[in-house]
Amino acid sequence: MSISEHDLIDLARALFEHAEEEVDHRSAISRAYYAAYHRSKDFHGRLPYPGKGLKGGNAGVHETLIYQLNNPTVGDKNLSLHSCAVGQKLQTLKKRRHEADYLLGRTVGPRAAELAIIEAEDLLSFT
Repeated sequence: MSISEHDLIDLARALFEHAEEEVDHRSAISRAYYAAYHRSKDFHGRLPYPGKGLKGGNAGVHETLIYQLNNPTVGDKNLSLHSCAVGQKLQTLKKRRHEADYLLGRTVGPRAAELAIIEAEDLLSFT
């Protein structure tokens, strides 16, 4: 059975609403990010032309997608601006996920999880 970004954001919301510990907030942030990542990847794939690629090839798929969204090659100014906005939103969420998944010595509270969910839901409705 496959899932969608809506399933991931629903899980993020459930983790947040039933959180008992910090790990629940961290997990909610991570799921919210991945919902946004998959929607952004789908959005980028629907563009008539992919965004500019990164030089050097050292970046991972997440950084590459964000870079491509922020550096669109489509001729339509509105679509280019929309792509850049999606890239910026995804970049913000990636920073939140990095903190939640990797900075274990830093406290991640319910407000951070709530913001990540709100931002991810905004990105989902924006694309």
